[in-house]
Amino acid sequence: MTGGLNITDNAYAKKKMKYDGSLASFFRNSIKGRLFVFFILIGILPILILGFIPYQKTAKIVKSQMLEFAQITIDQLNENINYHLNEMDLMSRMVYYQTFVAFQKEGGFTASKSHSFQEFLLALKNNRTFIDEIHVLVGEQYFTTAIDLKRDLLEEKDWYKTALANPEEKLWVGPHPNDYSINEPQTEDTISLVYPFALNRPRMNATIIVEMKQNKLDELFQSPALKSLGKILLIDKFG
Repeated sequence: MTGGLNITDNAYAKKKMKYDGSLASFFRNSIKGRLFVFFILIGILPILILGFIPYQKTAKIVKSQMLEFAQITIDQLNENINYHLNEMDLMSRMVYYQTFVAFQKEGGFTASKSHSFQEFLLALKNNRTFIDEIHVLVGEQYFTTAIDLKRDLLEEKDWYKTALANPEEKLWVGPHPNDYSINEPQTEDTISLVYPFALNRPRMNATIIVEMKQNKLDELFQSPALKSLGKILLIDKFG
């Protein structure tokens, strides 16, 4: 009986080993397992392939549309900035012409011409709400649309000295404190266009400063479309 029991146990052990193998062995030795894997492959792979290709195409289209949207948004911002800067440049040329005519052809500003010139500067400023102030320094004279101008404080500014060192060249000055203009209310920061030039009759130096309110430039960057693009920087040659 002992031998009979051993035979039965061995057969049971072999049968158990046959079915207790790894999952891979089961699929390898089982027709049902192989058919199951086959149907899974032929059923899922086409779905994966058919889903992957449209996803790739959709992702490519979305990326292209986002880049196009970003470019259009940046171009619009660039146009808005250029409009403001070009207007400042146009104003500096208009002031230059009036100053040139007054000194080169008429010998300078008389009392009545000084008043007319002052009114001209105020009209230029009032027609453009983004302009802070306009200053014109001619020899010992100065004209300003502010209540008054602290000329000594202005002439201490590094950017002003840099501008005077390069006559006949216009210098754009990034956001800087405007503590030399006396105003009510006082503007904190401005962006300036500085245009130094020389007059021949009488021979003297002149400087035109057109200032833009920094908060007006900041407003151009506040649109939701721009914020959705991430960080946008406006950098001048000084960094």
